[in-house]
Amino acid sequence: MTNIIRPSEIFITNILSTHLENFKSKKNIANEKSDIFNLKYNNQNRRLYLNINNKFENLVLKKANKEKKLKVIEIAKFSNKYFIEKIISKKNFYQVIFSINKKKAIVETKSIILFRLINLLFCYAFFSQNSIKIDTITKSQKYLKPVDGRGLTHHISIKENKVKIIDESYNANPETMIQSVDYFSKLKKPNNKKILILGSMNELGENSNIMHLNLLKQIDKFKFKIVILCGEFFRRSIKKLIKPNNEFTYISNKKQIMKFLNNNVHNNDNILIKCSNKTEINIFAKDLLRKGS
Repeated sequence: MTNIIRPSEIFITNILSTHLENFKSKKNIANEKSDIFNLKYNNQNRRLYLNINNKFENLVLKKANKEKKLKVIEIAKFSNKYFIEKIISKKNFYQVIFSINKKKAIVETKSIILFRLINLLFCYAFFSQNSIKIDTITKSQKYLKPVDGRGLTHHISIKENKVKIIDESYNANPETMIQSVDYFSKLKKPNNKKILILGSMNELGENSNIMHLNLLKQIDKFKFKIVILCGEFFRRSIKKLIKPNNEFTYISNKKQIMKFLNNNVHNNDNILIKCSNKTEINIFAKDLLRKGS
């Protein structure tokens, strides 16, 4: 693909656990992603915008620094150029202060979803590097909406109870799972009105069991009304939890999940659905939102 397209402006947003089953390690994922700026495949490489948070993203940086014509734009606080300077909690919203090449850009948001803020930071950096007014982003970002399966919010009724569904049912890995759970926990709503519905994370390879168990241990640091789990990896993991703080409920299929919700959902509850594509929860989410629309 790189050989065909040969992009000059390149974004690498992260190196996470997605596709570990095929790539075997994050190091291999980092090496594969680095091909997008490798002169062997892309003689048009000009700028790489790179978010640096872990050693595998640092590995990409080392490879990029060997490309003589490539300029690396680091999206990280230590770069002192493009970073999130501060997040201030207000009564009904958050104020996010971006530092863009020593200029300030201030955005207001109702919830802190870190990966979306980082994506916005990439856009700011791109505009800045190409001498486009960054005010365009600041003024227009409020019109950006998530899409189906990737954070789109729906308001539906379940047995005459009005509920809000946050649909993250298209993709999942341990890092994005905990990011989603974290921002869901920080929503300015009572914890006893928050329900998690989590499905399996696919393509994690030989460490799938331990990754699902570790995720549950991390989730148990938060407090929710109910945590519904579905999928074989979660079935195995839930048995290994010792005296969890949350009410973890394993349900094997979408019909039983719907039955459970009919009996346990109340008015103004908030539900986050998160899973990998083509799982039982992914199918459940599509059915639920189709019926509720």
